[in-house]
Amino acid sequence: AVTEERLEAVAWEKAVAAGSSMPNAVKFEYSGHHFEGTALVEFPHKEAAQMFKEHIGNSLEVDGVNLDVRYKKLAGEVSRSRSRERTDRDEPSVTL
Repeated sequence: AVTEERLEAVAWEKAVAAGSSMPNAVKFEYSGHHFEGTALVEFPHKEAAQMFKEHIGNSLEVDGVNLDVRYKKLAGEVSRSRSRERTDRDEPSVTL
């Protein structure tokens, strides 16, 4: 079974290899005490999350287990077509 600690270690290794910023947080997602089957890797800004995802593709291998990866916008994050209107570009972004 994949642990949060191993997921975090692999995410850090891949972030270094991608040349992106290090993740701010790596954690499994729970609804109450029930594991939702997803994990959150949070980066300090959108560009770091995008670099990470571009480097690893659609999956991340942790101890022989392939985990699906997708980009998750934060609540309130604008679409790419409107991103030039934003003044705060350092809002955290996440990869899931």
